[in-house]
Formats: sequence, C-alpha cells, structure tokens
Amino acid sequence: MLWWDDVAKGLSKLSQPKDTPSENGETTNTTPATLSADGRAWFIHPVALFNFKPKFCITVDMLKQIFTYVSNNRLDLLQFIVNDINVHMNKYRLDTPLRLSHFFAQIRQEVGLSLKTEENFTYSVSGLKTN
Repeated sequence: MLWWDDVAKGLSKLSQPKDTPSENGETTNTTPATLSADGRAWFIHPVALFNFKPKFCITVDMLKQIFTYVSNNRLDLLQFIVNDINVHMNKYRLDTPLRLSHFFAQIRQEVGLSLKTEENFTYSVSGLKTN
C-alpha cells in the first residue's frame, strides 16, 4: 500500500517532541499521538474482548526456579516442556495455581532438582531385596 507509506512518513515527522507553553507559562515537552515507531497501526476488534480471559503461561525461568540444578545444556528440554505444558494446560486442567503447584511438586519428586529423566541402574543387591 503505497499511500500508507506516505502516511507513516508524515506521521513520523509529526511525532517529534515539541515544546509547548502551558497555561501557567511553563514550557512542556509534548509528543503528539501517532503511529508506533515501526509505522504499523494496531487494532483490536471489540468482539475479541468478550469473554476475554488472559491465559497463564509457564516460562523457562519458572521451571529453572523449580528444577534448580538443571544444567545450561538442558535448557532445550526445559523449553520443550514449557511448550508442551502451555499447549495442553487446559486439557489437563492445569488452570489454577494450586493445580500447577501439585503438578510440579509431583514432577519434582519423580525427577529431582536436576530433572533426571533416565534411570542410572546402579542398584545394589541389598537395595533390591525386600525385607
């Protein structure tokens, strides 16, 4: 849209700060409302606001606080977990802080602070015998 480029250029010139005198005689620095710095116009249709409920998302930083001994070379695994949980959060009803707390407490109990997902098979004979 060639005409929009002209509009964006014109508005970017207008968006320069200007010193304007106020009613009490002091000069204030004002910037007129224009487009964003990249020249894009943003619009949210009012229908999008009906039943709007912000979605809670898990982040890698959150998981790093839970699994405190995860090495930096396993951050890809954390990102994979974050992506998977965020996609399936509603399906598994991980939709409240209490449910998330219970979920991550169970996972942390199973895999530990370092997020071990493999068995090491270093069991002793005495450890395998039942009393």
